[in-house]
Amino acid sequence: MGFALVINFFAAPIFAVLYPYVMRIVIKFTAEQYGLLETSFMGVYFSETF
Repeated sequence: MGFALVINFFAAPIFAVLYPYVMRIVIKFTAEQYGLLETSFMGVYFSETF
């Protein structure tokens, strides 16, 4: 369980801050493209839970 806590500690900031920054600023996604990408990730997440 300690390993999972350490991974979550380092992975959470990457997906909360760095990932949106890279998609919007570096790759220059529009708001619509970024929203579609985020929606597709949630679709994959929900489809794997059933």
